[in-house]
Parts: sequence; structure tokens; C-alpha cells
Amino acid sequence: MLQPFEGLPDSMPDIGQGFPEEWQQSDSRLLQDLFTTVRYMSGYSRLVFNHSEGIKLQSTGTLTDLRNSIQHRLLSLPACPSALGSSGIYHLYESTRLGAQIYSLLCIYPYPAGPAPFAEAASRLKRELSNLDPRTISYEESKLLFWILVMGAIVTVGTFDRLWFITALGPVAYGLQVESWPDMKSLLLTFLWLSKTNDIDGRDVWDEVSSLIFEHSKPVRFSSATPSVGSSHDMSIRTRSISSAEIEENPGDDQPFSTPS
Repeated sequence: MLQPFEGLPDSMPDIGQGFPEEWQQSDSRLLQDLFTTVRYMSGYSRLVFNHSEGIKLQSTGTLTDLRNSIQHRLLSLPACPSALGSSGIYHLYESTRLGAQIYSLLCIYPYPAGPAPFAEAASRLKRELSNLDPRTISYEESKLLFWILVMGAIVTVGTFDRLWFITALGPVAYGLQVESWPDMKSLLLTFLWLSKTNDIDGRDVWDEVSSLIFEHSKPVRFSSATPSVGSSHDMSIRTRSISSAEIEENPGDDQPFSTPS
């Protein structure tokens, strides 16, 4: 059983603090387990950061055991696409779970880019986000949504889905008044972020998002439909082709998703 990480230097004091505390206090075991898992992932990220800085608080064997335990905990979380419909507290469960899986593949249990299941994870994440009702997303939750979208954007570089995630990030960044790469990084560091692993990719994402923001004078509307070249204010993209196994419990068509005002 993993124990809380104590006695760590304050090298990353905010990591993991952005995940909703009400998940831990809820009556749902589903949300409690997700909250506990992302907090353990946060603690492990701090350990890795300290280790990379020469602060060897744990042996390599201990780090390996912790990594394996956290990965097992993460993969044991049940999938729940469009969790419980519009029951407010649940609506970001599945997209957070998928975002955490992507982060793990990048930073905790890294896979080489070739065999890593990034395309499948991103496709599932895009499908889940397409079903969100923006009216249910609060300002604080939009910060979590921002981190989730960045995870999707990072692993879709060089694909059509990259445009979908970048276009999705535009209005969220606009609404949160994220105006620079330091602004973006400080927000990401409150969720799950490892600078030495993620900063280069994150800066590339910001460069694309900032270009989108400056191109448009107001938040961009986006959907998962066929790309439109006729309007610079309505960017969209066709959903990646997915298999029947990926459709799972959620066979409906992707719905347009736009940022809450």
C-alpha cells in the first residue's frame, strides 16, 4: 500500500493541487480513487524531479516499486465514458482518467513513441470531450479542462487530431486569461507536469494556441466535424476513424463542444 509522500523539499509545491478537493470528500468511491491516484502521481513526479536534480531521497529500486504501484492503481480505475451524464461532479471523471493515462505514458511509465498507445488514448479523450456540455463546466473546472486538452495536444503532434485539441484550447485559454507560456506553465504545474519531460512539448502547444488566439478577436467555436476553410472563426476537424472496440458504451456521434462563457 502506498503511503503519502512526506518530507519532500518544496521543489514543486503546487503539483496536484488543482484537482477538485470535492472528489476526495464525495460519497463516490469512483471519484475518491481517481483523486487519490492523481495525488500519488503528483507525489511521484516530485520524487522524480528531485532525483533528477541530484536529491536522491529514494533508491532506484524504491522509485521503480512506486512507479509500478502507481501505474497499477491508475490502470485499475474503471472507464466510465460520459460518467453519469449530467451529474455535475462526475462529468470530468473520464477525461481526467484519460489525461492521467497520457501523462503516465509520458512521465511515469514512459513508452517509446512507436509502441505507446497515444493514438488510442487521444481518440478516446477527444470523443469524451466532444460529449461535454460546456454549461456544466465551472471556471475552476475549466483549469482542469485546460490541462486535459494539453495532454491530448502533446500526443497528437503530426496528426489531424492535433488541430482539434489546439482549436479546443484556444477559447479555454482565452477564458482563463492565459496570455503567455509562463502563465500556461504555472497553471499546468498545479495538475500533473514534469518540466524536464514536458516543457518542450508544452511550449510548442502554446506557440500554436497563441497563434490561434491572436488570429481571432473572440473565442473560437470548434466541433468534431469536417474542417471548414471558408470561415476563420469556425475551425473544426473530422473525428479520427475508430474501431468498434473503441466505441464501447458510447456509440453516439461526437457533439460540438465550446467553451463556457
